[in-house]
Amino acid sequence: MIRSRRQEGQTTVELALLLPFIVALSLTLVQLALVVRARILVVHAAREGVRVAAVGAPGPDIREATVGATGLDPSRMTIVVGHPRPSAVRVEVSYRVPVRIPLVGNLSDGLEVSSAATMMLEGP
Repeated sequence: MIRSRRQEGQTTVELALLLPFIVALSLTLVQLALVVRARILVVHAAREGVRVAAVGAPGPDIREATVGATGLDPSRMTIVVGHPRPSAVRVEVSYRVPVRIPLVGNLSDGLEVSSAATMMLEGP
């Protein structure tokens, strides 16, 4: 099939018009995957923290176990330990996921994901 120069130029213009949208869609999908990854790690961190807290560990040990369960930036993580009932402990973990999409990332401080876990206290 023989193409004229006019058709080749039209293909180039169409690609030039669509390429920014394709790149933006790709970057959005990558950011979504990073948010989902962070959500899974925050759920795991809350569960790990409540396991340590259930055996009566002090606050610094709970924080260390919670932060150590993930590869997330500890400065963007908030950990709250509470006792909803005298026989239970609850650990809430929040993490602010940085937005890494160019231009949009400068406008936002990030997206927050959080999770909480409750477990019965062990021991006497």
